[in-house]
Amino acid sequence: MNQSKAEAIVARLLTNAADVKYGAVSVTANIHCGRIVNIVYSTTESTRETEADGKAGTEGRDHET
Repeated sequence: MNQSKAEAIVARLLTNAADVKYGAVSVTANIHCGRIVNIVYSTTESTRETEADGKAGTEGRDHET
């Protein structure tokens, strides 16, 4: 792989990471006969839904009821 191709992959990975607050980013390169034939970028964000009564999402916090 040439230097410019590697730099482009890293730049894309960093751009994807900048948009994620909680989660993961990755890149997978498929190689055939020593050459990259496919690149897949993946971004996964973790979210937590809260219940209507406001009790969810308070784990580990000090609070009075």
